[in-house]
Amino acid sequence: MTKQTFCGYFRVSQQRQAESGLGLEAQETAVGGYLNGRGTLVERFTETESGRKGGKDRPELMRALAYCKRFGSALVVGKLDRLSRDVRFFLEVLDDYKVDIRFAEFPDINPKSDEGRMVLIGMANFAEFEGRRIGSRTKAGLDPFQ
Repeated sequence: MTKQTFCGYFRVSQQRQAESGLGLEAQETAVGGYLNGRGTLVERFTETESGRKGGKDRPELMRALAYCKRFGSALVVGKLDRLSRDVRFFLEVLDDYKVDIRFAEFPDINPKSDEGRMVLIGMANFAEFEGRRIGSRTKAGLDPFQ
């Protein structure tokens, strides 16, 4: 039986997170745990970009999706919010790129099943909400008279 091949996508939002390696290390640990017995990581793509940016501003994600499509690998992401904090973009990736996408934090959820899709869209809503709340708190901290 041939094991599934996977392409890992890792993202942090800020350069200092990339330099410290802590955020990336946690994602790599999650992906490694997910892969245990499921298959092999054959390629990895890492970038430092906001989770709210769309595809044109996420060149490594676009490269990862193209790689998966070309070689038949599944894309594996440590946490859903590392893929996107924008529901619209999340759905675009899920629906338009025709790539099998897996999330290490939800190892038993299949995005291709009706139930899996419903759960993941709900979680994408929470990720977007969380991103907006982070932005609101940051703005409030920068402008105490707001």
